[in-house]
Amino acid sequence: MLSEAINSHLAVRGYSDQQLADLTDEEFFAQPAAGMNHVAWNLGHLAFYLDKPAGMLGAAVELGDWADRFAQGSTPTPGPAGYPSREEICTAFTSASDRCIAAIKAAPDDVLTAANTVAMKDALPTMADLMNFLLVGHCALHFGQVSAVRRALGRPPLF
Repeated sequence: MLSEAINSHLAVRGYSDQQLADLTDEEFFAQPAAGMNHVAWNLGHLAFYLDKPAGMLGAAVELGDWADRFAQGSTPTPGPAGYPSREEICTAFTSASDRCIAAIKAAPDDVLTAANTVAMKDALPTMADLMNFLLVGHCALHFGQVSAVRRALGRPPLF
């Protein structure tokens, strides 16, 4: 179940590698426009929200202490102060992604077809719907923000 969502997520994750490759550490934490979510916040936010569903499906939660900096409603601050390092954020994203995928693959069908009791219940009525959104829609949305930061920093589009 969810093999197409996993494949789409891995494609977006591959695109993310391209988006991050030419950014300096300074640009990783830059907010080129007022209120813009910097790359570090976007990636940390995604790591946090891939870690949570892995936990919902029985895997160990490793980023619970990241809520203050990266959960919905948190406000990014410019610069690296108060954030994990770029390397830690990138590693956490990849690790949380891998744990989430493994937890989805290991989850029995009845767990994934159960009612979503967590968030966006009307739009995403089952846990499979929620996992699909978190793997694909949520990641694509935030990598769109990363693309906007890149463009604001003067980088060309990647495709």
